[in-house]
Amino acid sequence: MIRSLWVAGSAMRAQQLAVDTTAHNLANVNTPGFKAGRVAFQDLVYQETMPAYPAAGPTVPPGWVRSGTGVRIAAILPTSAQGMLQATDSPYDLALEGPGYFRVLLPGGREAYTRDGSFNPDGRGRLVNAAGGFLLVHGGGQLRPAALPAGATDVIVGRGGEVSALGADGNRVVVGTVSLARFPNPAGLEHLGGGLYAPTAAAGQVETGTPGAGAFGQVRQGYRELANVDLAAELVNLLLAQRAYQLGARAVRTADAMLELANGLRR
Repeated sequence: MIRSLWVAGSAMRAQQLAVDTTAHNLANVNTPGFKAGRVAFQDLVYQETMPAYPAAGPTVPPGWVRSGTGVRIAAILPTSAQGMLQATDSPYDLALEGPGYFRVLLPGGREAYTRDGSFNPDGRGRLVNAAGGFLLVHGGGQLRPAALPAGATDVIVGRGGEVSALGADGNRVVVGTVSLARFPNPAGLEHLGGGLYAPTAAAGQVETGTPGAGAFGQVRQGYRELANVDLAAELVNLLLAQRAYQLGARAVRTADAMLELANGLRR
């Protein structure tokens, strides 16, 4: 009965995290480029109950009981499904059709990756997103933040990622080509917040390239990718997690009642 309390308690902890994950998904339903997380459960170690007679030989004799010790959350994995593309009036909004990620440079010098292509020029003409990441482009034989010329107008980003704009002198200037990254296992990326991701060993070796090359995807200017949250599925997951939590709580109450009964027995 003591074991039952711990097993049911582990179930309640796991389902609480499942509810929190679903709530997080629902809270970000309007976050551009957000990827909904899914919970991966894992059973805990099993134990063998000693029989009343000694074991004969190295094999487990008949009558031994193998019982589990509960459940835990193995990981919260982001889903990689493409979100819907929403048209906007901004030439600085970019969306990706495909599995790639925008490469951005954070203020501290660290490189990160994002699906949120809602960029805007800062005071120096550099395209930056709300999380402070500068869009990285290839140009002039080097990788650098995309910087528009002073007084730039008519900014164009092609499907192949080439960024150009009209300068103050009326001449079109090529800023560079958007640099993208992809991973063998995107679910293993580390969440940094603000729609940013960092590479990990679980995600695999990063591969970089440009839009339209290989399987990086293409850029759509004037669009932004919406969150890939499926509201109907999230509500169903929420109800299932709540009911599973209630079952765990009922198991705790049942085990407690059995312990109370055992403590009240008299010879």
